[in-house]
Amino acid sequence: LVNFTGQARGCELVEIPGEGDMSGLVLSTCAGKAALQEVFAPDGSTRFVAPVDGVPALGWSAARLGTSESAIASSLSVSKLYLENDRIAVRFDEAGEIFSIFDKELGRELIQEGRRANQMIAYEDKPKAYDAWDIDHYFEEKSWQLSDEPAQIDVLETGPHRAALRIERRYAASRIVQIVSLQEGKKQVEFDTEVDWQERQTLLKTGFPLDLNMSETRAEIQFGHVKRASHKNTSWDQAQFETNMHRWVDMSEPDFGAALLTDCKYGYDAVEQTLRLTLLKGPTSPDPNADLGLHRFRYALLLHEGEQDLAQVVRTAERFNNPIVVHGAMSRDKGGDHVPFESFSFASSDNENLTLETVKIAEAGGDVILRVFEHANRRCRGTICFGLMVDRVVEADLMEWAEGAVLAISDNAIELSFLPFEIKTLKIAFKKNEGKVGIVYRPLYSSSRVCLL
Repeated sequence: LVNFTGQARGCELVEIPGEGDMSGLVLSTCAGKAALQEVFAPDGSTRFVAPVDGVPALGWSAARLGTSESAIASSLSVSKLYLENDRIAVRFDEAGEIFSIFDKELGRELIQEGRRANQMIAYEDKPKAYDAWDIDHYFEEKSWQLSDEPAQIDVLETGPHRAALRIERRYAASRIVQIVSLQEGKKQVEFDTEVDWQERQTLLKTGFPLDLNMSETRAEIQFGHVKRASHKNTSWDQAQFETNMHRWVDMSEPDFGAALLTDCKYGYDAVEQTLRLTLLKGPTSPDPNADLGLHRFRYALLLHEGEQDLAQVVRTAERFNNPIVVHGAMSRDKGGDHVPFESFSFASSDNENLTLETVKIAEAGGDVILRVFEHANRRCRGTICFGLMVDRVVEADLMEWAEGAVLAISDNAIELSFLPFEIKTLKIAFKKNEGKVGIVYRPLYSSSRVCLL
């Protein structure tokens, strides 16, 4: 099980490669055993998944398949009109739109009374110029709600690890299929979406009206986030009728909030307390057939404890975009097999406000570059621990030209202090024979990174 992020992973569903029926099998790791569950994709295909714990940061953990007859307890509950676990309850209307998301732990309702969430609306999209690039401020003048047409809703998954509905909608010549799922123990509703898009000069958005006393959003940019107003008090505010983010946009009170996470959709707008994610566009120039055909994307709504919990939004978005990957053939447990589970972590941090962002070979020489930044806009201190024996660590600039003082190493770790959003570039020299490691290249969304295994 390979983890390409700089945070330890746990309670996450991992897709198990293989063919045929794997019902009755369990995934064994150093943290224990978990039964496999069959889950569905919007194209109708299926795969088997299991929750895992104990996958270290920037590293890997061994796993095996085995068998078990033990029953599995689950708090998941599902019907055509609701999804529920022990932490949140999600209620749907007969059109497949959400009218309630209740946080059981905090006793808060997230959705505005009388409004609908994940409400898809098609807008006429005819900008004055640059059809494939621009969205003009008057796009809202003509729109059509997709809930005007009936939706087909089916229960696909009932647990024990994930419950899910399949919701199919049609708009004009297009078809939209979503797998709306809720995982055991999570406060995150996921929307796995496939669209057969056949519309021209049409903009598709999905909206989430939040019952929050806020008039600003936070949206991720590289190595941090930026605040934007959601009101229209000034001409500058009015010009933000479409803005951008990386992997998340958040709206929060001090102790309660919600974030939209995405794996590939980076345009959004906010109108007062409503967040709207831009899903598709149908330009006719310069390519008259642009964007026609099948599209597959995922987004999610995360409930959390507000501004004080912003570090968890960043970490959850990173996990959403970088699932744990199974590498190599999965062996089977044999009777009496007590072979220990091996694991490795190249580097890890003890502070949740720090992101280990980049691992790469230095542009000059054979050292390794580790880039770390503070992501929650707070001052902090943290210890970076290494999995290989370190000989020397110096701080460099982003271009890797200038070098600072040699950092003190204690128990194969270094201690650093960070200003809000500060980026530090570390140049690491390993002890002889410790740096001979393979490199697995994997593109990630905020930058190009590599993981040393």
